[in-house]
Amino acid sequence: MNKKKIKKDKTMNKTNDLLIQRGKLLQEFAENIPTLTDRMRLLLKENDCGWIDAYIYVNDEEKLCINMSDVYNPFEDIKTWLEEIVKHRFACIGSGVNIDCEGYHIVMYYEPLFHTTDQQMFGGADLTGLFYVYDSYDKKIVCKAYVKMKDLVELFYKTILSYAETMVKQDESFVDDWILPMAGEHKEEEEEKAIQETYNRLFVSELIEKFLDNERSDKRFEKIK
Repeated sequence: MNKKKIKKDKTMNKTNDLLIQRGKLLQEFAENIPTLTDRMRLLLKENDCGWIDAYIYVNDEEKLCINMSDVYNPFEDIKTWLEEIVKHRFACIGSGVNIDCEGYHIVMYYEPLFHTTDQQMFGGADLTGLFYVYDSYDKKIVCKAYVKMKDLVELFYKTILSYAETMVKQDESFVDDWILPMAGEHKEEEEEKAIQETYNRLFVSELIEKFLDNERSDKRFEKIK
C-alpha cells in the first residue's frame, strides 16, 4: 500500500523543530537530572492597549517575555493547563499550553520526570519535572527549569489570580479588554454579574486551590483526601 507523501510546509517545519528541541532536552535531563530545583518567578506588567507582557525568570535571570494579546486571551487556557497537570500528576505524560501572540506562538510545557532513582520514585519524594518554553519565532526552546510540580502550579496560578484581582479593582480597561468581551452579550444592569462570572471562569479553580491547600498533594502517588 502506497503511503501518501506529507507536504512539507512552514507549519510542519515548526512542529518538527519543537519535537527535535524537546527530544534533545529530554535526553539532556535523562542523562543528568539536577540535584537541586530551579527558582522561578513570573511577572505580569499592566495592561497596555490590550497587551500584557509576562516575564519569566529562572534563578533571577530573565529568560522570556510573552506578549499576551486580549484577542487570544490565554488566561483560561493557562488555568486549564495547570488543572491538567494537577489531574495527571501521577501519570508519566507531559502537558502543554499554546499561547497565540498574534504573529508567533509560545508553547509552555511541563514534563513530569519519573525516571529517577527508586528512592525518588517510591520513597515519598516531591513530584518534580521539567518546565520549558518553545518560541515559534526563534524556533527553539528559550526557557527551561527543573522544578517541583507544586511550586510551578502555585507560581502561575497565584501570580495570575493576584494580578487579576488587582487589575479588576484599579484598571477599567482590564475589565473592558480582558473580561467583558468574553462575557458574551448581556444587559447593562447585568454587567456586574457577567464580569464576576467571567472572572471566575478565567481565573478561579477549585481543583487547583484544593491541591495547593493539601500538605501531601506534592508527594508521589498520594491521593488528595
